[in-house]
Amino acid sequence: MPILERPIRMPRLAFLAVWGHEKLGDPPVVVEHAPMFMTDEFADELRVQSFGLLARFGLAASGAPSPRLRDTLGLLAEARREVYSWSDFGARRGDNGAILVAAAGREAVRLVTDSRSVQLEPVSPRDIGGRLVDLLPGCDPAKLRPLKVPRDYYDSAAADPLAESSASADELRHLMRARRDAVHLMHAAVRGQDGSRTHSTPLSAIDLAGRGRVLSFLSPDGAGGLQINVYSGTRTHLVDALTLTLAELA
Repeated sequence: MPILERPIRMPRLAFLAVWGHEKLGDPPVVVEHAPMFMTDEFADELRVQSFGLLARFGLAASGAPSPRLRDTLGLLAEARREVYSWSDFGARRGDNGAILVAAAGREAVRLVTDSRSVQLEPVSPRDIGGRLVDLLPGCDPAKLRPLKVPRDYYDSAAADPLAESSASADELRHLMRARRDAVHLMHAAVRGQDGSRTHSTPLSAIDLAGRGRVLSFLSPDGAGGLQINVYSGTRTHLVDALTLTLAELA
């Protein structure tokens, strides 16, 4: 599958127009397609302009995407493994964006998007979690010990203050009340032989104001319930969490 050899960037509407032209189904999960009314005439004009723009960069000809662009879009549509994230900066909405890394066989592509544009670039299919984490906005990891608290205990207003989990729960509550500069919700997904797609629950990288980045996620507690886990948001912890989550889905 000869995908793109270099990064390309295009307007979001152009990406969606080409995607729709190829009849690939729903667009990538991080490229939300907000419903909007278009006349047939406007849709046709948008498609013509989009392919005209791509043709200037050798990515389209005769009203159709180039073979490399077509195969890149096909990989995104049928990826066997994916990791992706949404970044929310609260009041700084202009900084919000999303990243997706999709892999199939020996090829992988990284998609980076915001409200205006979509960038596609080829990356190594090895360590796709690392290819995502490396593009998260910079933030130093918070200095804290690992915390593991049963979710029922954390949520309970009548929790025993002398229980073993009490100190960790109090520390966790303090962290979760802290002001946040940003939240990055990360997921992993796999596609089976039948084409069905399964995705994980979120792994949250939370940038705490004045504290740094922490990683938070839920896992089974071994007793039929769920456990809240919080670690320092180091690159190693983030990549390992995505890699292990992918392996559990496979």
